[in-house]
Parts: sequence; C-alpha cells; structure tokens
Amino acid sequence: MDFSRLNPQKMRLRHDAGERSEAIARQIRAIPESLRSPIQRQMLLQHERGECIGCTRQGRPQNADGYETPLVYEASGYAAPPEYCDCEAGKQYERFIQRERERYERSSRLERYKHACHVLGLPASKAGLSDQRYTLDEWPVEQKKAGKPVEDQESGTVTARSTILNLTRSFALHRCAFWAEPTKFGLCLCGLPGVGKTTLIRSLEPIFNEQGYHMLTVYAPDLLVLLEKPDRAEQIMTVLKKTEILFLDDVGDPGIAKAAPEWVRRIYARIFDERYRYQRLTLLTSNLNEERLELQMGPYVFSRLRGLCAFFTVPGIDMR
Repeated sequence: MDFSRLNPQKMRLRHDAGERSEAIARQIRAIPESLRSPIQRQMLLQHERGECIGCTRQGRPQNADGYETPLVYEASGYAAPPEYCDCEAGKQYERFIQRERERYERSSRLERYKHACHVLGLPASKAGLSDQRYTLDEWPVEQKKAGKPVEDQESGTVTARSTILNLTRSFALHRCAFWAEPTKFGLCLCGLPGVGKTTLIRSLEPIFNEQGYHMLTVYAPDLLVLLEKPDRAEQIMTVLKKTEILFLDDVGDPGIAKAAPEWVRRIYARIFDERYRYQRLTLLTSNLNEERLELQMGPYVFSRLRGLCAFFTVPGIDMR
C-alpha cells in the first residue's frame, strides 16, 4: 500500500476535531491524570484547541494511546483499517483506501484468471484481454448472409433475438440475477448450431473486463478430455468450481439420445453444485434443447443447472 501519495503538505486538508476525536478525548479524560502518558496529555491539548486527535495528519485512524489503529485483513486478503475518522483528512484517507482496495482486487482477479488459464492450458498471452472480434453491438439480431438479410425472416424470430440480446447485455452490466428470476446467477443459451449462441456470450467479455472481472471460456468437449488425465483432474475441477465467471461452451452431445456416461454427469454435478451453492456467475451454451439436456445430465444435475441459470432458446438459422 503506497501511503507516500498521501502527502499532508500537498493535501492541505482541514484537521478539525469531529465525533471520533471527541470520543477518544473522553477515553483519555476517563484515565486518572496521574496515569496519562505524555502523548495522551498532548492529545488532549490538541483536542481542546479544536484539532482532531481521531487520526494522524495523513488521516490514518489512531486510538487513545496515540498509536495508529492496526490494519485488519479482509476476506480478499487486503488489509485496511476497521474504522475511519470523520474529519476531512480521515474521509480523504478512506477514499484513498477504497481506491487501493479496488486496485488490489482487480490485480488479484487477474492473477487468479491467469492461473486458471495456465491450469487449463489456455493461451497465457490472452489472459485478461477481451477478444475484440466479439461485440454486442455487432451481434446479428437480423441475420444476414453475404451481407444481405435472410429472405422471409420471421418477425417473431427477430423480436426474440433482440429480447435475448437485451437481457444478456443487462445481465452482464449489472452482474446480478435476472429481474424476472431473482435467484438465477447464470445464463444458458440453447439453440441449433450456428445461430450465434457462443458469439453472444463471448461478446460480454469487454463488459466484464471493464468491470475488472475476467470470463474463463472453456470448450466443454475439450474439458472432458482434459479431465480424463488423473494427474490434473482435481486441479482443473478446483478452478472450474471457484473461478468467478465461467463460460462452458457446447455442453451436451447432440450425437447421443440417452443419458451421458456416469462419470460425465458426476463432473457436471460437482461443478454446478459448487457454483449454485455460492452463486458464482456461470454461462453455458448447448445445441440441445432443455428436454434433451435434462435427459443427458440426469434429474439431479439438471435441477442444479436450472437453479443456477436462466434458460433461453436462441432462434434463427445456421449462419456458418
């Protein structure tokens, strides 16, 4: 934490006594005068002159002994004061700590994302960078081939694609549950191949990156191959369960019309159960409809998936 940027001579902030200063002064007055330390006597004199003793001149909170309040480690690993002074310098210091906290959390998320890419064998050079080939503004609500709109395109299809685009954009911007389904912290797009499901999800990356988050994109068929290697399986599973934003592309096998192998269902059960329990943002695409996806996943896994994700079917034709 770089405190050098809090130069009191450059800040020129008022240091008038406020509520915290008065509270500390009361604590010192409660101590018999003969037992007060020289620092406490000096602090009382400062307070009586109207100068804040709730924090240092740099705004760092201090206690009745004249020592700076110890920092406390937060869940993210960032260390910050448990409270702040209410004077101008204290408020300035609190804003400084908030900016440093945001910088620390962004850096930590990026490092975790790079680690996840390394574990999964994804290109490290692209870690933390959105793929600018995909943008929401260019996602085709009205599908085109050879630069021309598809003939006889039904108006209902265009309307449905526009609605899904707007819902997806809102979901990414607010990083919260859909207003119609407040318990859903994920999104599953179903539909025929080539209608733009993957492109739509990948178009959310710039929004997440702007917010300081990173979407881990994993092609589901390749993932199942990776998990067949026992030496890496548990490390990969940990990443998939705990990464903040996970995109599993092409879930399900269109080539089978029965339940997936038990080991595949067990893998998805572990992933979705963890992410459902901790409401971690999860995005999926599938060429299967909900009925076939439930058949392959089984009732238990599909129940977790339904609890985690809002489902939308993307209409349209194969544009590949």
